[in-house]
Amino acid sequence: MKKALVFLSLVVIVPLTHVAQTTPKSAPTAPKSNLGARLVTRNNNAAVPAAVGTTSLYTQIAFDWQYTPNIPACGSSLTNCYSGFTLTNTTLGTVIATPSTLGPITLSYAYLPVGGVPYGTSAFSLVANGYDGSGNPLTSPPATASVVVNVTSLNAPTNLTGKPQ
Repeated sequence: MKKALVFLSLVVIVPLTHVAQTTPKSAPTAPKSNLGARLVTRNNNAAVPAAVGTTSLYTQIAFDWQYTPNIPACGSSLTNCYSGFTLTNTTLGTVIATPSTLGPITLSYAYLPVGGVPYGTSAFSLVANGYDGSGNPLTSPPATASVVVNVTSLNAPTNLTGKPQ
């Protein structure tokens, strides 16, 4: 048992040592930011919203992304650092979440639009927020994602009656 633990420790330490000894590239690389969006279906036990005709069976949009920072996360000093992310519904022009909610270590967010996810196409953008050496705000180029919810069927009419004339 002790031999297995020693071997596993070496296996873990060797890759970490190798990563720590890599030399930095001469030119800085651009931060990576890929935004993904996934629809979440309405719970069958949940109440259907009053405006059934305007919202889909989806209740939320689950966002996730990757981010490789090129500066450290902000601490007490707001210089040369990044503070988090801003998620915007660009279709409506509304900010969904700011760095106070999406801090520097956040890589996902569940958005619950009031009344559910609407039919049609909704577009979203995500930017990283930070500060330069003078404390001036910086914003990255946006990562974007679109969510499309199309009508796929119609309900049948109910309570059809007929009377002889």
